Amino acid sequence: MKTKLIFLIATLTLVSCQSDIEEKIETHLKSKAMGLEINYKSQSFQWVDTLTVSELNDSFKRKTNGIIEPILGFEYYIYPHHDHCQILTKSYNSISKLKQLRNFENEHGHKENGDYIAFAKKNYGLSSFINSYADNIDGLDSIISNYDNFKESDPFWIKTLAWFYKRTESYEKNHVTADFWDLAIQYSDTIKAYNDSISKYSNIDGSTPIYFKGINKYTIENPLLKGAKQELKGFIYFNPELEIIRSEINFN
Repeated sequence: MKTKLIFLIATLTLVSCQSDIEEKIETHLKSKAMGLEINYKSQSFQWVDTLTVSELNDSFKRKTNGIIEPILGFEYYIYPHHDHCQILTKSYNSISKLKQLRNFENEHGHKENGDYIAFAKKNYGLSSFINSYADNIDGLDSIISNYDNFKESDPFWIKTLAWFYKRTESYEKNHVTADFWDLAIQYSDTIKAYNDSISKYSNIDGSTPIYFKGINKYTIENPLLKGAKQELKGFIYFNPELEIIRSEINFN
């Protein structure tokens, strides 16, 4: 990281002089003051870090794995046969098991409607449950037909199977895992967002910077404290064009 910083500082010195950076910071701080006079004076500014595409993707991958591992490691007894297993893994969910899930409503739920899958698709829009059921049937059919290409870590796999297992458990008297299914569905969206971000940068060189980080030390006359002089510091984040994208500085 320190080697990167040496190169970074040399590059930034060529691109933009220190006074330009400090002027941008002053403008940024004054905008945060919402028109109040703060008498800002810069004391010092120093580059301290940088985030590259490779580092960002590594961070996304760590966060994704941190979500996926406990979800796939979850074990419980599954209705109606009370199998004890890691219920969202591919080793448990064979194609035959997925077909059992697909036929659950016909066998245990809405027997009175005959082929409930056909009924739901024909009556799509009749209720929120019918809509959700029909959509998830389409999702499950996609997983079954492309089974070999699906990974158990795929957020679509997790979200679809969690929906069906939550549904089968609704016929149990003890709904102790209902919260787990809801969390699995919720976190599948988070996993997808991380995966989308990784894909976004997949064709970009890993050493490309995402942002530069500097620490700014300054004084102000705080209007919230009757003009009392304060010595403060905070982090400033710049994009590759050296425009400020966010800051961790305040007047408290």
